[in-house]
Amino acid sequence: MATCERARVDLISLDADGACWRVSAVPKYGKGVAALADAVAVAIAERGIALGRRGPGSPRDP
Repeated sequence: MATCERARVDLISLDADGACWRVSAVPKYGKGVAALADAVAVAIAERGIALGRRGPGSPRDP
């Protein structure tokens, strides 16, 4: 679990290719940065959010 202070999520850009987000926080403990990155990766995966662009010939809807 990530324990951080001053957590913030900013939408950097949004276009037809997708959204670009910045996630930042101040970790309370030494390994907080890695835990925050892990927590974000797990949350994205659990919600089925695809990362990156679809390749040529990829279906529009999974």
